[in-house]
Amino acid sequence: MAEVVIDTGSFSASKPGANITGAIHLQCGDDQFPDARWNDFPVIVLAWWLKGLLSLVRGQASECEAFFMDGPYRFTVRLIDGQTARITFKRAGGLTEKDVAFSALFASVAVAGAAAVHECRARGWDNSDLDELAQLVAQASI
Repeated sequence: MAEVVIDTGSFSASKPGANITGAIHLQCGDDQFPDARWNDFPVIVLAWWLKGLLSLVRGQASECEAFFMDGPYRFTVRLIDGQTARITFKRAGGLTEKDVAFSALFASVAVAGAAAVHECRARGWDNSDLDELAQLVAQASI
């Protein structure tokens, strides 16, 4: 199983309207990608991932690349069939592949996106990246 893990308690913004940073990684079995303590821009990253996964759901693509903003880390999600996706993790040390349930991965990204939007709005933060993520979360739940 693949699951997006965010720590909303770690979210921070240097000023109103600024980019939001915080802990985010992808948990796939015992593997944390890129790292269990990875700090990045979760609102931006989750919007990128959700946009790519929505293109798979809609049949507009059979593969999407999911990037982290910091570092050389990314993963590719390729649909194998209607239920299974192959994730290829791309690290400096090479590639690793895992097959996962696509619906669980998609739901995990959408849930993490919704949690990020909720947390940021509860703190009174707002920016165009947050608005985009909120729109994508709404599309994912249709």
